[in-house]
Amino acid sequence: MTRLFITGTDTDSGKTIVTGYLYKEFLKQNQSCITHKWCQCGNLDQSDIDTHDLIANIKNENVLKNLRLPYQFKNPVSPHLANTDKEISRSKLTEAYETLSRDYDNILIEGAGGLMVPLSRSLTILDILSSEKIPTVLVVNNIVGCINHSLLSLKALKSEGVPVLGFIMNNTSTQTHPLAQKDNAQTISELSKTPCLGEIPYITEIGSEKSPELDLVLNTIVDSIINHKDFHELVHS
Repeated sequence: MTRLFITGTDTDSGKTIVTGYLYKEFLKQNQSCITHKWCQCGNLDQSDIDTHDLIANIKNENVLKNLRLPYQFKNPVSPHLANTDKEISRSKLTEAYETLSRDYDNILIEGAGGLMVPLSRSLTILDILSSEKIPTVLVVNNIVGCINHSLLSLKALKSEGVPVLGFIMNNTSTQTHPLAQKDNAQTISELSKTPCLGEIPYITEIGSEKSPELDLVLNTIVDSIINHKDFHELVHS
């Protein structure tokens, strides 16, 4: 079983959308795959897992929901504030994806916010990535200011020995200055010595668009991920 962690430069970088499209492309390439998210804070009526399935145009059994989303909290705040009644347990997270691994070869794990988001008062997302060395991709919101956030995130991952497969530029806005929009990926790649796996174009309607450009980008990104030397790992109990 292989895991891929999809983190972001910040809360609004577009991790959910990118995870959904990667999921869709994995399935399109006949890869055994499912998405997973450690915790959801807010938006419980339309969870990020639901959005993944909407984008991939697939209906998964409801029985999988608790495994794919072990923790759900009502308040749209940081997990360490939202989980007052039931603190997030690493063993429960491990049990969930090990159970999923019995039926799926690839598990795409969407993060919550950025790397240093606290899951509890003593545990951050980066702590888990560091200890388990989960291969990771960084989603970058392609706006003015993303260079700083990206370099800090990539430096943190690498300093903790987390396998970094690359970063994905995500165009979430049509208002970004074109000079910055064109230059951001190259500058981040050069300064961080990290490859840009691809650039997601601005998407007007999630899940229903037909875009040869998007299809080509996703195909390239997933091929790069699957063929990366640090992607494959064995995680079985």
